[in-house]
Amino acid sequence: MAVVLLLKTHLRTDYRKVSSHPKARQDLVMKLEFKRAPSKSQIQRCIGLFPERCVKRFNALVLEELKKRGRPPRSNHGVDSSGLQEHHRSSHLNNRTRKNVRRRDFRKLHLAVETSQPVKVIYESSLPSGRTEDSPQFIPLLEHVPRVIGEVSWDIAYSSRKNAQYVADRGGRPFPALKDNVRALAFGHPPWRGMVLRYWNHPRFFDRHYHRRSNTEAQNCIWKKWCGEALDSRKRWNQRREVQWKNLAINLRLLVRYNIRREITTGG
Repeated sequence: MAVVLLLKTHLRTDYRKVSSHPKARQDLVMKLEFKRAPSKSQIQRCIGLFPERCVKRFNALVLEELKKRGRPPRSNHGVDSSGLQEHHRSSHLNNRTRKNVRRRDFRKLHLAVETSQPVKVIYESSLPSGRTEDSPQFIPLLEHVPRVIGEVSWDIAYSSRKNAQYVADRGGRPFPALKDNVRALAFGHPPWRGMVLRYWNHPRFFDRHYHRRSNTEAQNCIWKKWCGEALDSRKRWNQRREVQWKNLAINLRLLVRYNIRREITTGG
């Protein structure tokens, strides 16, 4: 059933349409070793059979396979967020009319992405509420990065002394977006002061490294293009698993494309 879930993500379709493929092709049912073609409800309930940590383990195996293909041990990373619609609706205050209107709720998708290598894989993601602050999501995202951290860039919503200290403790160099009135006071986090002084003394150098974050924004755009801008699941825990399945499908597609390019370049 995991293959069917990945097929749904790859085809960018809903559960009803993906269930029609096995029903129309009995040879596909035999290859998947099903007794009969699964219904849309069975496919949707299958997400609950795979815990979130299990899907993350699948994703880690894909990243480990890419590491075996000759990718360097140190890489650069970027962190960014984007909103995803959900089925729930709630009351929102319209600033123009000053009236309460019912609109779709949204959740915020945070991604930790490769920014320097040719294959921009997704290392980790989180899906908190849309009203949750961005800065506390930074460290949990990078904790699941198995590689040695190089340069890390992020936007102003993640900027904090604690996050800069964490990147330096992992052996990396922080290149965040900083406010115009930023101060170089460390407050117990020495890497923050060194980062701000680097920003003041070498602004062009700092901006050049910071703008690698555009690769993270591009990966967010690709994520929405391939997987859609709305979540199919209604329950919150199911939404988190749905996001993990979509991350796995994207990384598998990147792995296949990387292998094809490598065979073409090396002549087989």
